[in-house]
Amino acid sequence: MSQNEVDYHLICPNSILCSENLCQLQHQRAYLGLCIVYLQMQQDWANQKTILAKTQIQKIKEDDQENSEEEEEEEEFKEKKCKNQKCQLWHLKKADLKHFLKVDSSIYGIFPNNLCKQLNCEKKQECIFIHKEWAKNLCIQDIIKECQKKENKKCKLDHLTWDDVKKKAEKFSKIQFTNPELLCMKKECTCDNHPEDFSKYCIPYLKGWCPKKNCDAKHVNWEQVEIKQIKHAPCTNLQHKSSQTLDEINQLREIQIQCEQVQLHRFKQQLQKSNTIDVIFIMDLTGSMNPWKDEIQSTISNIIREFQQSIKGYSVRVGFVGYRDVCDLQEQISYRNLTHNINSIIEYISRLEAKGGGDEAEDIVGGFVQAMKLNISRNPDSLLCTFLIADSPCHGKQYHDLESDDYLDQVPDNYLEDTLLRYKNIKKNNFLCCVKINETTNKMFDKMKLAFPLITITTKKQPKELSELVQFTLHQSLKQSKLIPQDEKKKEYFQATFQQFKLDNQSKYNDENKAEFWENFAENILKSSRTGQTGLEIQLDNPEFISNDDDNYTTSILKAFDARNNQFIIIKFPKVILKNFQQNKIDNQEIQKAELLAESRFYSSSYAFQMAYFFNCESYKLEDIPLIFYVLPTLYQLEKPLYGMTKIYGETFIDTQFLFQKYSDKNIKFQKYTTNFYGSNQEFYYYSVFSHFSYIESKGLFVITDLQGYDNIFTDPSIQTKKNRIKIQKNGQSIYILDVDNTNQNQRGIDIFLQQQHKDCSVYCTQLQLSREGFAELTNVDQSVWKEQQHISGICHLCNQFAEIDLEEKQINQMGFYLKCQICLNEQSYLSEQLCKCCQKLFNTEVQIKARIPTILEYCGDCKNMCKENNSKCFYCQKQCKKLLSTITIQQKLISICKNGLQYLKSLKCYKCGQQYNYDNLISQQEYNSGVYLCCDNQ
Repeated sequence: MSQNEVDYHLICPNSILCSENLCQLQHQRAYLGLCIVYLQMQQDWANQKTILAKTQIQKIKEDDQENSEEEEEEEEFKEKKCKNQKCQLWHLKKADLKHFLKVDSSIYGIFPNNLCKQLNCEKKQECIFIHKEWAKNLCIQDIIKECQKKENKKCKLDHLTWDDVKKKAEKFSKIQFTNPELLCMKKECTCDNHPEDFSKYCIPYLKGWCPKKNCDAKHVNWEQVEIKQIKHAPCTNLQHKSSQTLDEINQLREIQIQCEQVQLHRFKQQLQKSNTIDVIFIMDLTGSMNPWKDEIQSTISNIIREFQQSIKGYSVRVGFVGYRDVCDLQEQISYRNLTHNINSIIEYISRLEAKGGGDEAEDIVGGFVQAMKLNISRNPDSLLCTFLIADSPCHGKQYHDLESDDYLDQVPDNYLEDTLLRYKNIKKNNFLCCVKINETTNKMFDKMKLAFPLITITTKKQPKELSELVQFTLHQSLKQSKLIPQDEKKKEYFQATFQQFKLDNQSKYNDENKAEFWENFAENILKSSRTGQTGLEIQLDNPEFISNDDDNYTTSILKAFDARNNQFIIIKFPKVILKNFQQNKIDNQEIQKAELLAESRFYSSSYAFQMAYFFNCESYKLEDIPLIFYVLPTLYQLEKPLYGMTKIYGETFIDTQFLFQKYSDKNIKFQKYTTNFYGSNQEFYYYSVFSHFSYIESKGLFVITDLQGYDNIFTDPSIQTKKNRIKIQKNGQSIYILDVDNTNQNQRGIDIFLQQQHKDCSVYCTQLQLSREGFAELTNVDQSVWKEQQHISGICHLCNQFAEIDLEEKQINQMGFYLKCQICLNEQSYLSEQLCKCCQKLFNTEVQIKARIPTILEYCGDCKNMCKENNSKCFYCQKQCKKLLSTITIQQKLISICKNGLQYLKSLKCYKCGQQYNYDNLISQQEYNSGVYLCCDNQ
């Protein structure tokens, strides 16, 4: 494959990263990292020079100037690089490629120009170069062009020859008996370089030279080749990786990068960009709209792809809402949540039919109401761009001049405007484009302008104009969003490890073991909590929290964003800590108390969260009993202090603005339902059933009081416990963690609840048949009831986000009440494969967990339950998986070894006598890795 014969105009500049499915150019990986445009410039220059030379020779012949021939000095191509000043690719002369861009000069199909030249590249997600472990700290410049800084030792990278790099890389390959460079690419060939195990793979692709995007043979990288011979490799070398397409590999890489233990400045860049663009199409799906449905279906992919290419660095998601009319009943609304997977949107739209509709007016308001329920990004600085495609107005005589409207006089004033106002308030950067198809919508659009300032009304359009219109509107919206003043808030960034409570919905929990369950629950929290590393963006000025400036409150509150768990939280700590910090006082004793209180808050909130789950399991079976939710608690250990503290408590941020938008007919405000002393709010007395339930359910061990929060989402529980009963082990000492809270009055607090605060039972206590044993004599049953509602707010047990609950559609799993938000319900059938970090086997997980909580799910369910506390490790590879470990006896010692290692040992033979390994001596790590075994008889 001579470089002189290459026509660079036939090579795709994007190589294997090309996203154009219909691209007809060649896509050899060998050219990845090279500026193909620069090589084309050279080729064009050389061709033009040849044409001029031929013309000159012809002219000489015509003039018969035989003596005028002179040797001219060879002219060189003088351009140093292509015209793109920001181009980061290699700009090499064609002659420079010859010494390293040869068919067999790669390392496992990778050429020097393919490799990333950055030390510790922090943009692997966007980087077009390839990152290999064996090329870490390697000076690529020295291999390709020779590094000018190595002589004076200014370059700190490793300067190795390509042959030395190849020797280093051999240690990383799981296949030792061959490599891509030794394999033969000829199809009709009888040489020995065609191992049977490679018959299904594209050998030219393994070597980096396949020109096709797709071919009949399998396109995988060398690390993904699966062959029979590797089953007897050392377990220290084995890595199970599934064969994946390039798109799947890139998607997995993106998720892994989000979840890596990243440096603080990377979090800062990621959090500050706020670079999400949500695009929602709201479309009339009645019969007349079929051409528009077909146009969206056929062009949406190109629209978004071209837009993304023009606005590098932004993440674009697309959602769809189709509406018909009220008479269409179950088919009135169709929708698909926002997703990066544009093909899934196209596939969904293709299944829809443009049909139905009764009168001429349609249910546009229903379309916007559904759009509000989509998984719109909650980042306040992200962009929302909505396209309304409608050829008919909404119902109501104030919105049109039609006669065909079954609800002409039944629509209240500001019916559409009020809905648009709620939709507008979802985002600061919120843009709406209404696509006019005919004149019947004019009156409605005029009303919409008054309610939605950032609105665009187009002139009359045809379906074929949609693509250009959407592109233009997206660019204009992005440009205009940058002109909107941003809220400047004082922020700091922290690296932290986190411990997040995980709901227990699987324990064998019955009447006989309840007391034991709750007494040991604190210790179990330590074992079952989600843990990991994250980054926190903490806002240090939060005027929206009144408690920060009110002397009646003793707690300071800060809003923060948890990058790994993808959620806003609030951080709570004693106000005296902030006061001391502002006065330049460091009170170590107060700091220690605050950090211990943070732990106590975490455990008390975990107890309340779990108890609320058990309460809902029972109450949900009956009619008219309120559901209770507690915010999800998280404990953070900071790498640098915040106001002197390194341990802080955080919990789910209750977004009251979000609640108000969802339930505009309700007055959402913070309520105090009961106290931890004597008082109860009689208007909401029915909530006290939860405190009663907690006392009965814990077998009298504790009672949860001080019920407070927004609507039915509670926070800051005070737990009155029996003294010295609930403990954790810390630094070898027992700490009665719930006794740390100074609102816990122990038995006195329990007695106050039994004898005074709950002397009257709620009507719901009666419905749940809760015992009164230990209480004061019952004199009255409070008849106040929960106000009848169709929807309430809650917290999804799967993604821990706010959820809207439709009380008419009960969702109960086999273990009892287990709430899933609408997004999780819609996506629960979409499964994705993950590789278990422990047993190295693939397991299925629900897609929306990764989409909304970008935490890599490292362990399958079996390994989470079996292996977390396992202290045994494979002697050779250090794996701890109980499913993989076996125990063998060598020289009267018990040795743990994984199944792969055991299989490998069985295949070893003494290199002198050929005798099978019989466990007579312990093979060293070096002997094991090399496979060179010497039996005892030959030592």
